[in-house]
Amino acid sequence: MEIDKIIEGRRAIYALFATLFLDPPPRNLLEDVFNGVEIPFFENLNILSKKFKDVDEFEDSVKDEFSSLFVNPFAETVSPYQSSYEGENPYGKTTLRIVEKYSNMGYEFRYNEPADHIGVELFFLAESCKNALASDKTEKIEELRKQKQFIEEELNWVTSFCDEIEKNDNSYFYRAISKKLKEFLRNERILINELIVSALKP
Repeated sequence: MEIDKIIEGRRAIYALFATLFLDPPPRNLLEDVFNGVEIPFFENLNILSKKFKDVDEFEDSVKDEFSSLFVNPFAETVSPYQSSYEGENPYGKTTLRIVEKYSNMGYEFRYNEPADHIGVELFFLAESCKNALASDKTEKIEELRKQKQFIEEELNWVTSFCDEIEKNDNSYFYRAISKKLKEFLRNERILINELIVSALKP
């Protein structure tokens, strides 16, 4: 089914975004980028690697960027937690609300990071897409509606998160990734509605 192909594409994109924000990019991904392999929806990332002499230097640079953006305790970092954008610390009310939403939508929380980490929220949507692919028509529509609700109610903070990355002087790889994430989520709000309408047709 065409709908399933689209949902599978969405699942793969959500999973890759989640991977990139939970940890530094895996070596095989950076090798592909360095060697000019175009990754669906992430086209032109290979341009970012051109200033490096080899993939080792490219990998070291991206790992350093990840650390300086999200981990370094001695620098001004960008918080990947929804809590921070709601005036709280992780593991507070926001985190508990997100855990409850996962549970209400039929998912068990099982990550090392707090539930409101951007990577975890994106992995949740990837899992929801996976579940939709294994469902019949009625369940697929319901899963798509869950995704729409979660994006509209809980992911508005991602724009501010991406803006913080894009104005950070230490960002080049993740600046490109954050721009792609904003674009993707804007398109998702339209695409999910279209998928629901298509799935409702006899």
